[in-house]
Amino acid sequence: MDRDWYIYECNRQLNDNKFYKQLDEDMTNKINKRVNIYVKRMHSDGYINDKTKQYLTCDDPKPCRFYIFPKIYKAGNPGRPIVSSNSHP
Repeated sequence: MDRDWYIYECNRQLNDNKFYKQLDEDMTNKINKRVNIYVKRMHSDGYINDKTKQYLTCDDPKPCRFYIFPKIYKAGNPGRPIVSSNSHP
């Protein structure tokens, strides 16, 4: 596996409109604001405690990261997509 194959496979997967949609802007902050509104509402209504509220609230959101792992056991070694959501709302 080389760099050119990796870039080709990532682009092939990301251009599949069945699973991914290209956006004109980064929606991370907008989504984070909406999540925070719902978390505050659940906390004020008594559905979650302070510790859960703190866990669900993110002060410094980051966009997701996309990468792939090659499926070495399949013909052509297609990539398995991974979307890491650490620090993403």
